[in-house]
Amino acid sequence: MRRWAILAALVDGMNKHGSWCGETHIQKCTYFLQDLLSVPTGFEFILYKHGPFSFELRDELGDMSAHFLLKAEARQYPYGPSWRTEA
Repeated sequence: MRRWAILAALVDGMNKHGSWCGETHIQKCTYFLQDLLSVPTGFEFILYKHGPFSFELRDELGDMSAHFLLKAEARQYPYGPSWRTEA
């Protein structure tokens, strides 16, 4: 639950500051939170196509969506969805 609170706060903050808040953005921001700011999220990251990536974080976002804590909003082609917290 602590991870979910951190991720929800991150998504809220990103949206409040005008970020697209796509999964790639969330992946990168979570990496910086963890490795540069020492926020204890506990995700393992690897260097992937577009930068640091955690498969576990991807699964966690899916779990949060399944529990109605996050919602993916469709964007116009060719852009992918962006994430928002459910209020």
